[in-house]
Amino acid sequence: MMYIEFLELLFWLFSHSLILLKQDRWKIKAFKSQKREMKFVLEQLLLVVILVNWIGLVNQSVKKQDSLEIISKLLDDQVNPQLQIILNLKELCLLPKIRKIIKERGSIKFDWYTFALQNKQLFEIPLILQLKIMDQKQEEITIKDLDQGQIIYNVESSIIKLNKSQHWDLYWQQLFETHKLLCTASQENDLEQLQILLSPKYPLPVDINMKMEEQWSCLHFAAMEGHIESCRLLLEHQAKPDITNVLQRTPLHIAAIKGNLEICKLLIQYGASVNLFDYQYNSPLHLASQHGNKEIVEFLLDNGADCNVRNHFNFNAYDISFDQQTQELFEKRNLYQDYQKKSFRGIHNRNDHIKNLLKLSDRQSTQTSQAKVSRIEIQQVGPQDFSVLCQLGKGSFGQVYLVQKKGNTNYYAMKILVKKKLQAAGIVRYIQTERKILTYVTSPFIVKLHYAFQTENKLYMILDYCPGGDLEQLMIERGKLPEKAAKAYACEILLALETLHQNCIVYRDLKPSNVVIDKDGHALLTDFGLAKELNAQRTTSFCGSYAYLAPEMLNKSGHGYPLDWYLFGVFIYELVQGKPPFYERDRNALYKNIKFSEPIRPDNISDELWDLLRKLLEKNQSQRLGSKEDSEDLKKHDWFKNVNWEQVIQRKQPVPKASLRTENCDLGLKVTFSEQAQHHERSNFIHDWDY
Repeated sequence: MMYIEFLELLFWLFSHSLILLKQDRWKIKAFKSQKREMKFVLEQLLLVVILVNWIGLVNQSVKKQDSLEIISKLLDDQVNPQLQIILNLKELCLLPKIRKIIKERGSIKFDWYTFALQNKQLFEIPLILQLKIMDQKQEEITIKDLDQGQIIYNVESSIIKLNKSQHWDLYWQQLFETHKLLCTASQENDLEQLQILLSPKYPLPVDINMKMEEQWSCLHFAAMEGHIESCRLLLEHQAKPDITNVLQRTPLHIAAIKGNLEICKLLIQYGASVNLFDYQYNSPLHLASQHGNKEIVEFLLDNGADCNVRNHFNFNAYDISFDQQTQELFEKRNLYQDYQKKSFRGIHNRNDHIKNLLKLSDRQSTQTSQAKVSRIEIQQVGPQDFSVLCQLGKGSFGQVYLVQKKGNTNYYAMKILVKKKLQAAGIVRYIQTERKILTYVTSPFIVKLHYAFQTENKLYMILDYCPGGDLEQLMIERGKLPEKAAKAYACEILLALETLHQNCIVYRDLKPSNVVIDKDGHALLTDFGLAKELNAQRTTSFCGSYAYLAPEMLNKSGHGYPLDWYLFGVFIYELVQGKPPFYERDRNALYKNIKFSEPIRPDNISDELWDLLRKLLEKNQSQRLGSKEDSEDLKKHDWFKNVNWEQVIQRKQPVPKASLRTENCDLGLKVTFSEQAQHHERSNFIHDWDY
């Protein structure tokens, strides 16, 4: 019975140690930086288990209290990471008392793995220590790695040596790969793979709510891609319907953005809350309304969504709706009228919001016209509907003209692209990406797409006209900018990047030439050809301008939203210094600098700006500023501490006076296009282009 008492003592020791470890905040999943210390402690406990069993089996006269003292001394003494317990297995197994216990009980098994699974809220252990009978004449003690099914022992040897790193590293690597497979299967709607991974017979413990990149769970991935079967399977296996990602968004937020009504219904069925808020206090109703998903708006309202809640920008769901049908839905339910009856000082009405967020080219539209502005409907518009004033620029794939729409006094930039040239260069998909993003992303600091149409041979985009040129031209004329001016532009571009990230888009091409200045002096982001819808997974594509490549792009290690914050650091650095931080004429030297060199502090900048630049130019993207809470990390930095972000988004923050370009336009200019009508039946028709 003494052996059984020692097993009981062993369980007590193990359980007590787990409690102490948890109290000491040594939980592996939550405190990765303590992982090495945790592994060491557990390995030492395993050694103690072996020795305690040996003490109890060899000397039954040892009392429990004496054993506690022995264990305590062992724990105190085992501080040397090189400590190895050496046991003579053959001599131990030949002891008469051990042979007697084995014969009486048949087999004695101590299963660490099962015990760990029962307490998996703490951690998982991949090893089993077990004592068993091979036959009547042969006994052995084994340590078994359940990941590989391998038995770690040498029956011919009298020495057990525990490797302190190899098996743990293998275990954590396989556990990570398992959860990566789970997320991939969820994203690809691979139901067969999901069932295998979620089966109780699967050899590794699978945490269905484990978070991956950007703290996305497998349920986030399935909701993003609209896979209702995967969502249902995950929810049936206890996936949390209200689990949040780094932006504090639940799968219901994601489904509301993407317009997946059936997934919204499924999530609500499994208990998802309709009134949870992301880091900007947007509810799923806010996001569905903003993206014009009328059916989801109606469904959320039917299920108790609060339409009067205001986000951090003081807007409710009606305020940020741009779809006329969605607006009418609120009005038919008398929800907007109820809202109007409430009078709060300082609250902006919907007209104010449209004035701030919809950038009409002349910025002088009246309040009445603004109230009628909504998302532009697809309509039959072609080159014949515009008067061409002059050419603004010319590139490899087409031209840009200054135009006016007939019957409209506003100025626009008409971008004309030749289809054959785009197809020959293999970049049609990049142009389609730009057009797609500009149709649904709305920000006061992103160039607005007003129309998109095509003829047989050309693609057309009608964009905001920004007479201030781009920041690269400005720096050519004026040189590097004062820190105050750089800060004004940086604030506006930060909010533009924030909007893109909220819509699951990584920009990837931030540089002065892609930031244009409108007539009021405000900075607008343009050129979205390299932007990518990320869906929270890192992408490994290689793109961008040489001097603006991030270390992770060069290393091809995969990149995500932190890439934009690195480029944001390069962007600010160039504004105040006049050149990028690691610039060299030789490309190989440039790449080497980006990967290994530290930036040189620009002259005459504040300590706060220098600290910001160093944190943004961090080569390890997981440690870069913005890698945890995205734009909120940057807003909290000392360089931005005096910024009133509400004034910035309302375009009330002072900006440098715009130096407007004077176009040498011949108002009598006549431009003849090769075709004046749209063609939709031709073989080179680009689908989903017209807007």
